[in-house]
Amino acid sequence: SINIQVIQKVIQSYYGLLQAQKLLDVSEKNLEMSTQQVSLVKKQFDLGVVKRTDMLKAEVAEGQARVDLLNKKSALQNARRILFNDMGLQDFGQQITVSESDWVIPNIPSSSEILQLLKDQNPSLLISGAQVALNDITYRLVRGLRLPSLNTSMNYSANGESGNELLDALKDNWSLGLNLSISFPIYNGRTLSIQQQQANLLRQQSEYSYITLLNDFKVQAELIRETLNNYSEIIPLNESVVAAAEEDLKLARERYSLGSATILEILDAQVSLIRSNSTLINTVHDARVQEASLKALLGTLDMEYKQNKR
Repeated sequence: SINIQVIQKVIQSYYGLLQAQKLLDVSEKNLEMSTQQVSLVKKQFDLGVVKRTDMLKAEVAEGQARVDLLNKKSALQNARRILFNDMGLQDFGQQITVSESDWVIPNIPSSSEILQLLKDQNPSLLISGAQVALNDITYRLVRGLRLPSLNTSMNYSANGESGNELLDALKDNWSLGLNLSISFPIYNGRTLSIQQQQANLLRQQSEYSYITLLNDFKVQAELIRETLNNYSEIIPLNESVVAAAEEDLKLARERYSLGSATILEILDAQVSLIRSNSTLINTVHDARVQEASLKALLGTLDMEYKQNKR
């Protein structure tokens, strides 16, 4: 339905804004670490501990971090405009706050539950099912035209020249008539046969369309279901990778300060941390969008927001 489509679009835009904000936070953190790294390398260069190439590498990394930050700010503004547009609002610079909660593995319905929800809640399938029922009734009506038809009528009458005579006739001199007729369709130039064939064809086409649509939606729902199951395993792994990358960067900095690591090791560890953080953010975003898509496909998305509204 239109309500589900609008809600789904706004949800995707909201999660897009949240994703852009989180990536901007990562970019700002990256710039902060790069600036600190430049300061550290510069001090060691002034002391003659490291070469000038180390300082240049750190400055290059800081410059790249600044460029990345500008790109992330632009992406955030674009995501904000898309959200306001999807909500039917104009963006006058008003404040909007996006909040994030940890992604919790949703209650994913089983295959049989998905099939039942599709039949009971999906708007497109409900419309298609109503069309099947309508075409079936039409076919039965057309087929009924071939059967004999029975018509009956009944009349009650009385005659009188004056009002009093008419009243007397209604009591004692009345007549009751009953007519009964049966008609058989003997020949109609194959009109009924053609109409029946057309009605039966429309009925079969609507049934085929319904089954095809149901199978398509079922395949889509099963794919999303498998994707969400995968995300339930992937996201914890990504969180572990982020934690390991943070520890690796910390150790690399300590080794560098002791002279047992090169600037490249720090930069590699920093890039690894930024990449793992970005991967985690993007994966959580995709999981949330897929969760909303499954609810929209099953026809339960608008019902959920109606309950929240109440």
